[in-house]
Amino acid sequence: MREGSTTRDAFFRFLQVAKRLSADPTAPRPTLRSELVAAIGRLAPGRDPIEYITNTADNKFLTKVWQFFWLEWLATPAVLTPWKLEAGVYSAPGARTRILREDGTDFSQLWEGRVNSLKETIAGMLNRGEISEAQGWEAFVGGISATGGGQDKQGVRARAHSYREDIDSALAQLRWIEDDGLPTDQGYRFMTICERYGGANSRAAIDYMGATLIQTGRYASFLHYINRLSERKFAENPLAYTKPGPGGMPVFTEESYWEYLQDLETKLTDELRVMRKVSGRARPRVRTTFQVELTLLRNYGFVSSTRHRLGVGIPIDWEQVVQALNVDL
Repeated sequence: MREGSTTRDAFFRFLQVAKRLSADPTAPRPTLRSELVAAIGRLAPGRDPIEYITNTADNKFLTKVWQFFWLEWLATPAVLTPWKLEAGVYSAPGARTRILREDGTDFSQLWEGRVNSLKETIAGMLNRGEISEAQGWEAFVGGISATGGGQDKQGVRARAHSYREDIDSALAQLRWIEDDGLPTDQGYRFMTICERYGGANSRAAIDYMGATLIQTGRYASFLHYINRLSERKFAENPLAYTKPGPGGMPVFTEESYWEYLQDLETKLTDELRVMRKVSGRARPRVRTTFQVELTLLRNYGFVSSTRHRLGVGIPIDWEQVVQALNVDL
């Protein structure tokens, strides 16, 4: 699972769309604004605009669920507006999706919110007269290729592909959706909890998600192996990975932490063979060892916010883990 796109609210809304479309499979597709359709026509003549912007190419039920979810909850008409023009100056419009952030403080954003985001970049190019508005729409759909060793900026079509990969794989790992796109019994139960107790950020939904991660997502096994390898290493040498600090005292530094995580990853993949290293797809930011797993586990209280402890490694809250294991899914 990956942070960012695999949030509880995204799961909840995706499952709701699947439930709705299973009851009404003839629902009309969302519409796109004319500038977007025109840009797609120039980039991919003859392609269906909805299929192109959602990065899909078949008529399966799961694909239809994705199309509706992407265009109703994430790439809404406001979000699919690449700029605003005020007093002759282009800027990012400040649009937000309808998906709540994991902390519940606000709704998420796509393609804006940072100075180097896609919308900000396009607005800057328009202000400098480097591109026309028509070219701006094309850049918004197709993205901007980096030059000089920089990072590409994902357009709407590419982001649809990566977001769908994230949510499809996460829902499959949680076993909340069938291969055909219909929610499983556990998926329906998560939906019911969200609808009954105040949404995906309610305490009940958080607890159910955490329990599902530990049980169905097999994070309990992940923590077991982390603990087993750490105990073995620090029993041999309680000061493993430390560096000389002030006065020669051993200190578990940031460098020590990453060496420790890399050593764990090597042992899990090469020695115990309980994990395989998958070559990651191209992404805007580089991920570090176990970044996603440990972020998720911290968010649900299974791992302490204190990232490491001298002679212990990753501090695991086994009481929380046991409670999650005892939840009836």
